[in-house]
Amino acid sequence: MIDVAENSFRSRLLSKDKQGSLEYLKTNLVEEKLVSVLHDLIFFSVSVDSKHSSIHPVCIVNAIKNFISDDKLNPSIKLLSYVLEYLFQFDIRDSDKSILDQSLKKGVVKTAFIGELEDACQNSQWSKAESLLAEIFLASDQSRGAFDAVAELALQDCPQNAISVYHILRAYQFQERKEDNWTFTCSLFNYIKNKKMPKPHSSKKINLKVLTNDIIHNGDVVLFSAMYRIFKDSYTRSSGYNREISYWLSKTNFSKQKKSINRTRLIVKKPISFILLAEKIISMKKLENQKIMDILTLEGLRSMMKKADTDTFETLVNRFSYFSL
Repeated sequence: MIDVAENSFRSRLLSKDKQGSLEYLKTNLVEEKLVSVLHDLIFFSVSVDSKHSSIHPVCIVNAIKNFISDDKLNPSIKLLSYVLEYLFQFDIRDSDKSILDQSLKKGVVKTAFIGELEDACQNSQWSKAESLLAEIFLASDQSRGAFDAVAELALQDCPQNAISVYHILRAYQFQERKEDNWTFTCSLFNYIKNKKMPKPHSSKKINLKVLTNDIIHNGDVVLFSAMYRIFKDSYTRSSGYNREISYWLSKTNFSKQKKSINRTRLIVKKPISFILLAEKIISMKKLENQKIMDILTLEGLRSMMKKADTDTFETLVNRFSYFSL
């Protein structure tokens, strides 16, 4: 694990020093320091106890990170401050080290099998699963193997978990520090712990082009864009991820989700400032959960609109009210 004394911002975050963290943000957002700040916010978001949250806290951090990447020379203090306020609502998870310590007391683990971990989770044997998780982590030389295995398990219930899995996978790819692997692994495991896990599913043939068109006009862009991006990205366990995603894409009725519709026809030319739109969303008088979903929806739209043709772009602009804020 990293020594927090080596990093003043991370140290302030983990000690829940809100004022000190805000002061640090105001003077340390230039070039590589901005990247370091984002690393530490991601690490903090996977260090908190998320078991009572339907959406993993890392989702909002990764979404804000993506918005900020649109203008790295002028990072939004407003968005980063909002992330801080949001994360400081959570308690920090304090069991990670003890789980590893208990495993180490049993002696050196030479072999551990992911199949046993999967069975334990699917049979709701969570104490056993936790022990197996630590054994797999230690046996793999503290690599990301256990983290990837838990991600595949979580995707066996894509409607509940795909959004969080996507964002934590991308946050890890941005971070990718071996010394943080156990924290990421525990974070994702803690998120699915005590949930009913479906059995693995068979891969299904899907027509992504037709499905994408349906989603653009009448579907849940947040869930779909998360699943689509995992499906199209390359991961060590992509075959397993894509098997589960193809199944859920073939079964999920995305059109049942509530839509936002802009009744006034808009003609908006590229580019759109998603940073400014996100700032407007967090300034609105709404419940916190609604703001979070609005931010995640905007981030999903950003992904879909980046390479969209003119018709798709205009359809999405006129379907969602965010673009008339």
